[in-house]
Amino acid sequence: MNPLIDTTYNAMEDQAHRHPPPNNIPYLIAVVAMSALGVISVVTVLILRPQADNAALFAAIAGFIAPTTMALLAFMKTQETHVLVNGRMDEFKRLLQANALIAEADARHKERKTEHPAV
Repeated sequence: MNPLIDTTYNAMEDQAHRHPPPNNIPYLIAVVAMSALGVISVVTVLILRPQADNAALFAAIAGFIAPTTMALLAFMKTQETHVLVNGRMDEFKRLLQANALIAEADARHKERKTEHPAV
């Protein structure tokens, strides 16, 4: 095999693991904010209605907070997967382009050898 192809492939393989990690900070902030909103809502209900039965309100608050938080976590995982897949696709495209250039140069080199054989 051509040592230039091996070198290029190894260099591309080294770059494969250098794609930036996904930024999950906004999602984590949103999850913390949703949790804080739930706690604040429960405390507010307890302060405003200390004598009443608040189980239905607490269930409604949990019914809003839990699925919304799960959706945020799902978006976070989706973003991570999206960044990973796009990084791999970009890496694959660069590898194909590099191999195409090497193959073209190799073909030109072979063509020159057949046009001008050594005497």
